[in-house]
Amino acid sequence: MQRINFWNKLYLHWQKIAVFALLATLSTGAFAQEATNIRLLDFDKKKIHYGFQLGLFTTNLNVKHSQHFVDGLDSTVAVIPNRTYSFSLGFVVNFALQDELWDLRLLPNVSFYNHSVTFDYPESSKTELIEKPTTFLELPVLLKYTSIRRKNHRFYLLGGFTGGIGVGGKKGAEGTESLSLNNMLLDVTYGVGLSGYMQLFHFAPEIRFSHGLINMHSPQDNIFSNNIDRITTHKVSFILNFEG
Repeated sequence: MQRINFWNKLYLHWQKIAVFALLATLSTGAFAQEATNIRLLDFDKKKIHYGFQLGLFTTNLNVKHSQHFVDGLDSTVAVIPNRTYSFSLGFVVNFALQDELWDLRLLPNVSFYNHSVTFDYPESSKTELIEKPTTFLELPVLLKYTSIRRKNHRFYLLGGFTGGIGVGGKKGAEGTESLSLNNMLLDVTYGVGLSGYMQLFHFAPEIRFSHGLINMHSPQDNIFSNNIDRITTHKVSFILNFEG
């Protein structure tokens, strides 16, 4: 009986060794697989890389009323900017600065706007809608700070300035009254994003906010322009960056 107990104990002992060896093998394989899943290891070591971006944004105009409006010199009782939606297409040029944490980003793009303002005249039960479709060539110049990489993700913050020039838009017929906007813009821009390291490329969705710094109102002598002293822009964008 003692001999039987000895072999039973030896069998149980080898079972434990086999189970331990199997777990060790599986654990080693899991760690090895996790290591092989760390993608684009050399991406952040590049001094410069390129890409493209797709953006969806919402924008509206911030309107400051003129003294003409305050004094009630015509029948206009409300000037209401409307929120509109559009999109942008652009490129990414990223320069690494130091420590793989700081980058300078140049982001030339084409943005399609449709600024809209409603003028109310309740005394005559009249509402006038002015729409200004415009295409802008823009150049955001942004400084980017990125967190330490965690496997295949990094969070980042960015901020800087965006300059732009209008290159196209519908013009009213000569002699008609309308609201006129300048074709230059300068915005302060900031945002937050998430870097994702894919198998073949770097993917980074981000949310960006822009606030106009210069007056886009181009004064004209008509009922629309006379009621406005200053116009600036406000823009919220959701942008997808693809970089290689």
